[in-house]
Amino acid sequence: MTLTSIHLAFTYTILTLTSQRMVVTALKNMRIGVLVPLTGDKSMGQEVVAAAHLGVKAMNEDRSLTAVIADDYQFSIAVSDSGCDTGQVLQKVVELSTNLATTGHKVDAFVGE
Repeated sequence: MTLTSIHLAFTYTILTLTSQRMVVTALKNMRIGVLVPLTGDKSMGQEVVAAAHLGVKAMNEDRSLTAVIADDYQFSIAVSDSGCDTGQVLQKVVELSTNLATTGHKVDAFVGE
């Protein structure tokens, strides 16, 4: 999978999530948790993280990409290492969605493992 195809898949996923109103509409910042294996036997997360950053940058700079939602959304990501471990992924989802993570911000949606 190339970086471009990962970038397109990430952008499509975010647009799909937001167009279905899976987030609270009062939010000004849409924070997306990116759960990828950065460590472990199957670590490939750096490419996904780079694609996620490109996707978020594109959505924040080109408002036509996010025309399906209110213009006052700003997108950001919170990257977390899944370690290719289901237990670790579940722990990260709970931490990020309940504002217990070190990022200090609650995550509104997730992509990745």
